[in-house]
Amino acid sequence: MVKEESVYGRELSLVFRDLRSLAVSNGAFFHGAPKGNVNERLCNAFRRLLDHLDHGVVHGVNVLLGVAAQFDFDSEHPGNGYRSMVTVIDRCCRRILSIARYVTVNRESYIFRANHYSRELEEFVLVLGQLRACLYYMEKLIHYSDNGILFPNEDALSAEEYSTAEELMHEVEFLSQEMFYGRCLGFQFCDSMVRPLTTINTAMACYGEGYQKSQSSPLRLAHSLLSCGKYLLNPELRAKQIVHMTRTTDIHFCKSFWSLPENSLINNIPLYFCPSVAVNKVITIDPVPFDLLTADGSRSVTVVPPSAHTGVGPVSVRLISSEYRIGQECWFSRYGLRLPSLKGQVQKSPYLLIHCHGGGFVAQSSASHLMYLNFWANDLGIPILSVDYTLAPENYFPRQQEELFFAYCWALKNAHLLGSTAEKICIIGDSAGGNFAISLAMRLACSEIRAPDAVVSVYGGLVIRYSPSPSRILALMDPLLPLGVVALCLRAYTGDEKEDLGVENSNSGGRYNRRKNSQQAPRPNVNVEASATFSNGFLSNGGDSQQSTFSEQREVRGFRSPLLSQSPLNHRRLDSGFFDVNDQSDAGNSSSLNSFASSSWLKNVALEFKSPAMFVQKDFSDDDSDSTTSGTTSSSSGEEGSCQSFDSGKGKSHSSRPCFQVTNEFSGNKAAYAPLPDSGSPLMAGYARLCHFDHSPMGSSKDIKNAKNPFVSPVLAPDNLLQKLCPVFVLGCHLDPLLDDSITFARRLKLLGKRVHLELIPDVPHGFLNFVLVSSEAKAASGRCVMAIRQMLSIDSNAL
Repeated sequence: MVKEESVYGRELSLVFRDLRSLAVSNGAFFHGAPKGNVNERLCNAFRRLLDHLDHGVVHGVNVLLGVAAQFDFDSEHPGNGYRSMVTVIDRCCRRILSIARYVTVNRESYIFRANHYSRELEEFVLVLGQLRACLYYMEKLIHYSDNGILFPNEDALSAEEYSTAEELMHEVEFLSQEMFYGRCLGFQFCDSMVRPLTTINTAMACYGEGYQKSQSSPLRLAHSLLSCGKYLLNPELRAKQIVHMTRTTDIHFCKSFWSLPENSLINNIPLYFCPSVAVNKVITIDPVPFDLLTADGSRSVTVVPPSAHTGVGPVSVRLISSEYRIGQECWFSRYGLRLPSLKGQVQKSPYLLIHCHGGGFVAQSSASHLMYLNFWANDLGIPILSVDYTLAPENYFPRQQEELFFAYCWALKNAHLLGSTAEKICIIGDSAGGNFAISLAMRLACSEIRAPDAVVSVYGGLVIRYSPSPSRILALMDPLLPLGVVALCLRAYTGDEKEDLGVENSNSGGRYNRRKNSQQAPRPNVNVEASATFSNGFLSNGGDSQQSTFSEQREVRGFRSPLLSQSPLNHRRLDSGFFDVNDQSDAGNSSSLNSFASSSWLKNVALEFKSPAMFVQKDFSDDDSDSTTSGTTSSSSGEEGSCQSFDSGKGKSHSSRPCFQVTNEFSGNKAAYAPLPDSGSPLMAGYARLCHFDHSPMGSSKDIKNAKNPFVSPVLAPDNLLQKLCPVFVLGCHLDPLLDDSITFARRLKLLGKRVHLELIPDVPHGFLNFVLVSSEAKAASGRCVMAIRQMLSIDSNAL
């Protein structure tokens, strides 16, 4: 394990070294090139690339890799949110490296598309800048994750310490997201996933525009089709729309958009490319109590139908089988369908798979998951029963769990009608279904009903709260689980969304307006006279007429944000660990660096690189007026300021955030080159911060009711309950915002001596099962799910 870490560290060291060498070379070239907008942009992009590498990225990666091993499940399964962030940075740097190499080779060619590659480079450098900010917060989060625990332990920490950890995540929300949803969308995943993710996000942007303009479904569709072209041709516009919708919309938009695959036309098209199945029938279980033998067969118990919130109601399930088995003929005769030939009928299977579909608790059904269930049915050769539980926010906890329990008990009693003897039963679920699968297994373990033989959770959300965690920061850039959407779904499942939101008039497209209540997080206290301003796309200190105008428009005078305080951070050095970017063992690189280090455009950067620090200490006056004036002198010093001191010890820190500043000095001319656009700021602009605050994921999910209920958040279940759990197989994705849920749950079971298996799948996003038809990597990952089921049920693949 240590050897692999060292090898990976050396590989990253070479990437950083090559990247810096090419940045120096290209920056000097375009600085000396004829004056022009494109040359200036390329020069500025390479200058900022150097600043990100020298003052944050390399050091931050070094820190994360140094501590990542203590958060792994075991040495054979390295993976956690800290490693995931290193992987994302690695892939971003490699993309920039490929662009820089192309520019180096073709920059003097007459056919060099300078404008295109300048845009590509600028966007990826902006992404690297935001990842640099994420590294900053992850470093701070480490101090609240003792003993390898990825989620800070609220019981072990003091109230002040845990509040500070939450405040860190709260500040992450104010990092700008747009660069992750434009030209660079999906860069962290495998190549086969980029186009499908781009298609989905373009559809989201188009549908969001139609959703805002009309309540009528046909008109929404018309608006979406009309706006499709502009979002396809303009990635930056698409990014703005996606961020706006995911941060400010309501749960009904998520429900409506994610339910599009339920449309019969959209739903049936993929089935033409899936393996056929002999049985695919929807069965309605009548809401009638029935008796069922206990696990030891000593007596009968009465199972009652689900009744929470909306009263007694039926439960729908879908039976899927690749072969027509004995007992399944009743469903054909019951619904008046033609019976298949009895000659093709095979014996009952000893196995039965109970499936809980995903969809964020609010959308989709078994029908929209058939594209991979059909593959599973053929690969496993066993009957699959997928439960169509009712959806939030109309139906919320514990309604879904009652329905799943009722359906499971019904399947036990009627297994002979499903083509199974139910000798071995496995429950499996993906995403929200992964939560349901484990919760159902725990509930059965507490009852007298026969428990399943195994449970499999696939990228399940097992902490129903937007808790501080390194992998949660990945939601900042995730195309399928954007930052605000996760919190909306969690609140919908627990019923908080139904209580705190009220349906508003038709002008808002059926959107919700949040009611002001005592549990809502307080608005940020932004003192705009003393706050930071945005200059040249980067945060600097100093008054600005735009800020005072903004203050008058928004009427927020007198507020102060924890993001905008003014105390220094300690120096951070880069002289230890896995990396040494000053390693100039390569003679060519050494001469190149020494040659260009004396260039006027690199004077400040080169000097700073000799004594690298992530955040260079800066003094601020306690007085607001003094800080406003003194900040002006340091805004072009190439340093990075902080907003509040953050001691390395727990409980001695307060809110803080990175402030990126890059000097514009070229040979004494402070404005020699045009700056990059304002989107280069690590934080959202002031107006956007206030607009998004009322939709803060951290603020809205901080007081979710039932969040600590073990059947809502299985990770928080007590030891005596987990001790009763059947064997568990947990599959997670390395780049999933919910990764830490899977790792933390698996670690808990391992410490209790339970039989648990963990597998982490690289390169694919959350929800990869829905992409088996368009991505070879997603299909291979689906195959790993099949192997997990076989392993847990001891299915002999040769016998199938």
